[in-house]
Amino acid sequence: MDLARAKLKSAKNILGINEWEEAHNAAYHAMQAAGRALMYDKGYRPMSADHHVAVILFVQAVHGNKFGPEVLKAFDNARKKRSESLYDAADTISPTQAKNLVTKAEFFVSKAAAILKL
Repeated sequence: MDLARAKLKSAKNILGINEWEEAHNAAYHAMQAAGRALMYDKGYRPMSADHHVAVILFVQAVHGNKFGPEVLKAFDNARKKRSESLYDAADTISPTQAKNLVTKAEFFVSKAAAILKL
């Protein structure tokens, strides 16, 4: 969870300098790190080429009711937007999208820590 908290802190700091894509991607990475922590806690590890998808599917299947559909949908959409911003096109993340994801990542990281009792 330390990595998740560090990425979340970075996302918040990056929002302050109006780097929307970087803030969005840091928030997504915070969610990924928290999701992996939930997997590790149950003895699983994402190993496939689609490890980002595997983390999201695990969280949906095992802890979905604790996060709610809106946050889980945002997590999966963030995965897609991250890929698009890294590999396909620049400036694909709006200020609103970045701010909203940071808020959802804050909830996600906090909820994952509570589940793990950390």
